Amino acid sequence: MLATPAKWLDTIFDQPASLRSMAILRIVLGPAAIWHLRPFLQDALAGTTYLDVFQQKWWPWVPNVPAGLYVAILWVGVACAVLMTVGLWARPATWVTLTVVAYNFFLSETHFRHNRAFLIILLAGVALSNNAKVLSVDALRLRRRHNQRSADRLHQGALGLGAVGLGAVGLGAVDLGAVRPDPNDQGFVWPIWLLRFEAAAISFASGFSKLIDPDWVSGRVLHDRTLRYQDDAMSVLGETLGNPILEVLTSRTFHWVLSPMAVATELFIACGLWFRRTRLFAVWVAVAFHLGIEISAQVEVFSAIAIGALVIWVTPSTRDRNLITPHRWVKWLDWTARFNITVVPGSSWCVTDRNNTQLEGSAARSFVFSRLPATFLFSRFWRFR
Repeated sequence: MLATPAKWLDTIFDQPASLRSMAILRIVLGPAAIWHLRPFLQDALAGTTYLDVFQQKWWPWVPNVPAGLYVAILWVGVACAVLMTVGLWARPATWVTLTVVAYNFFLSETHFRHNRAFLIILLAGVALSNNAKVLSVDALRLRRRHNQRSADRLHQGALGLGAVGLGAVGLGAVDLGAVRPDPNDQGFVWPIWLLRFEAAAISFASGFSKLIDPDWVSGRVLHDRTLRYQDDAMSVLGETLGNPILEVLTSRTFHWVLSPMAVATELFIACGLWFRRTRLFAVWVAVAFHLGIEISAQVEVFSAIAIGALVIWVTPSTRDRNLITPHRWVKWLDWTARFNITVVPGSSWCVTDRNNTQLEGSAARSFVFSRLPATFLFSRFWRFR
């Protein structure tokens, strides 16, 4: 039964859900922000800043700062990117990283790249969500403080029982070290929906703009690009390997087939991610697509953050499937907390899904592999084992 608009909006804005996916994205964006700022720092250390090259401001009110202060700002951005990755003062560190990256971006229109704009969008979405509650040093400190308070309360309660002659029983029954509450990863998920819309819109805009461009659909653009860079490819591959490969890649027929497929791929990614039945396959296609872009073009941090951003399509709920497995390493790979895992040495795999459907043996193992971030790309191959 379809949800009403009011119920759908209530789910987005009023009902808390898991922010673990945003925490994973935060961890990915930290190194990406450092890699993005790296060339600006290298130029600055060599004595060249934005003041030494052509500058065209986006807006006149964006302040120019002295070269020394500019370099210091970049270093602050790098330091805060490290902090947001490890999750120490994660939320303020994310806001500072966003501010530094955005300020550097808007200093001059010559700094514009689509991948840099996408990085700012993702940083803003992560900053808007309170995801420091999980997968962070902040969460560990909060959990340790909570454990200590719980242990103190239990200890005081046991002493109180002792005053009436039951202290020995209370203290003997309490294992203070066993107090391990689950981390509270709940929060409002509207930033996740915002980033979903932005990510899908980027893929759709890219695919649709190519769809209505006759040069793109006919393969002329990709064919021309291949011809321009075939010498570079030859220098990397060598003549023995390069000649047969380039004979195919420079063929006009090859690009006549490839270009419509590339356009269709982008449009499928933009649409397929929205539906549960097609989402897993769309994620698989998106990973392959972005890896292909990374190999064939220079896109700076775009491929890394685009693949990392796919985590926002994970259903924002945790531990809602029960898993019995003989292997402890499954817990280490369940970054998105898809499963409530019980390790029983020597047992067979057994999964109880959200709808109480049960899978056992190889079917359960294939299902688990298809839901773990580190293994889902290869789950199709493991299914037959």
